[in-house]
Amino acid sequence: MIPLKTKIPSLVFAITCLITSAPAASNISMNEAETARVQSGEIVVREIPSEKPVGLTIEVIGLMQAPANDLVQVLMDYENYHEFMPSTKRVEIVEQEGHEAVLNFILDPIMGIAKRHRIQINLLELDDSTSKLQWHLVEWPELEPKDTIKDTQGYWLIKQTSKRQSIVLYHVYTDPGPVPFGLQWVVGKLSKGSIEDAFTETKARVENLKP
Repeated sequence: MIPLKTKIPSLVFAITCLITSAPAASNISMNEAETARVQSGEIVVREIPSEKPVGLTIEVIGLMQAPANDLVQVLMDYENYHEFMPSTKRVEIVEQEGHEAVLNFILDPIMGIAKRHRIQINLLELDDSTSKLQWHLVEWPELEPKDTIKDTQGYWLIKQTSKRQSIVLYHVYTDPGPVPFGLQWVVGKLSKGSIEDAFTETKARVENLKP
């Protein structure tokens, strides 16, 4: 990651800058109430209207007491996702070159069924203090439709605001596809709570790293 060149001493000023003056690609947009909640240490969870007729888009925003580099390292430690990412049994690296990778996600089985999917993921450095780790679904030819999900895409947007603090946006869109009777657990996995859990578990992981 490109070293930080600018330090922002005030968290209030930092978050205000994110809303009013940052380039669109690195902006974390919040209203006044959301900004106040994040400043107080709360996590904001919101559903985002989507142009797509199906699926669910959720965003989680909050502060993490860690530099952006540390969070990027945690999020790119794909083979250890099972240690902190909810419902993740394992992640297989299909291929990796530089900041780009293709990953197989194998989820924990529920009711005897284990969903799997494949994504392409890559890291972008948007500016000296902002990183974006984004992904989208790619084909896994060996899977039947019933064994996977129809679509998922999203990103982590990480903006370092001081030496040991970052503001983070976790954006997730998922369409599970048809859900037969008795498999409503798939929809449950896409709830605000489960996506918030991924954020809070990642937060705990990075904040508990030893210096």
